[in-house]
Amino acid sequence: MAINRGIDLLDYLIIIVKKKRLILSLSFFILLSSYTVIYFFVDEKFEAKALVIPSEDDQLGSLSSMMKGLSNLPLGLGGLKKDTNIDLYITIIYSRSNLESIIEKFDLLNEYGLNSLEKTIEALADDIKTKETKEGAFTISVLASTRKKSADITNFLVDKLNERIIDLNVRKSRENRLFLEQRVDEIKTNLSNAEDSLKDFQEKSRMLVADDQTKVIIDTFSKLEAEIASKEIELNIFEQIYGNGSPITQNAAISLKEYYSKLNSLKRGEGNSSFLISLKSLPDRSLTYYRLYRDVMINNSMLEIIIPLFESAKFQEQKETPILQIIDRAVPPEFKSYPPRVFSSILITLGIMFFVIIYLFISEFISKSQNEKIIFLKEELRFRKKSKLN
Repeated sequence: MAINRGIDLLDYLIIIVKKKRLILSLSFFILLSSYTVIYFFVDEKFEAKALVIPSEDDQLGSLSSMMKGLSNLPLGLGGLKKDTNIDLYITIIYSRSNLESIIEKFDLLNEYGLNSLEKTIEALADDIKTKETKEGAFTISVLASTRKKSADITNFLVDKLNERIIDLNVRKSRENRLFLEQRVDEIKTNLSNAEDSLKDFQEKSRMLVADDQTKVIIDTFSKLEAEIASKEIELNIFEQIYGNGSPITQNAAISLKEYYSKLNSLKRGEGNSSFLISLKSLPDRSLTYYRLYRDVMINNSMLEIIIPLFESAKFQEQKETPILQIIDRAVPPEFKSYPPRVFSSILITLGIMFFVIIYLFISEFISKSQNEKIIFLKEELRFRKKSKLN
């Protein structure tokens, strides 16, 4: 190699060719040694996989599913699209209580040999893999020490997941039923009171119906206020299902606000409906009739909406059908999944040989270098080595 220039790419190639026997023999030795170590000291693991898809009833609380047939109602809830709720599945699978039940069922504390429940939970969580497919299905796989155990744990995990979702749904349905039952009782009481008040007013005032113009005004305002009451029920239900921070709940709140804005506009006689006279312009007797008639209409509309939901909630509370549709249950795998001995051995060999070759390059560079500083360092090191030997 040239003395008065740095090492170029061809020089590196020359070094590799010069040391090819050492490199090849060392590579073979490392490959064989690493494979032997992995074979004898790294435990085999087998992976079993189950494939499931959510059923049509899979929605925490099931309240949205019980509204599917109510698209004709003013709520606009009939066509709600449900998510597969994959995040819920993952939360349940990796929950501490779920992992502890697996450890206890299959005596994994002794099998892992970690002498610590916390470390065993972490190790088990690493051996469980979950994935959502492009088609919307959900796969669950478990690594275990034997073929049969991997399949057994996977199927146990699927069954526990299904049981937990059913339990959550039934519990949420019970809460929904109690909520709707309370609302039904309140609305029935309010409707009865409103009907009695309207009847008493009609008997005292002899005003059985309003005149035509007044009737149009009363009907217009009453229908709009009934729709607002329906929107308020919709907002309450969305808050029960999704919480206040959900985009669906926020959109419902915006819609309700728009209805209130429209009502206030009508009351002021603004916009396209300015032909309607203001409510304040109605005679006192007509205004009283409007208010009583409005209360009856609102409570009737609310009752028509909430009774089907209440009946459906009672049905959902008793329902304990499987939530997950199991396409493929786990079966004992034919081949091991871990460790990948050949791949791991090759990777280890390449890693070690990389540093070996770097060492050969540096050693060759130092031995051939004419740099005064490097020569000085070599002489100093050589002198000190001799001094130690003497």
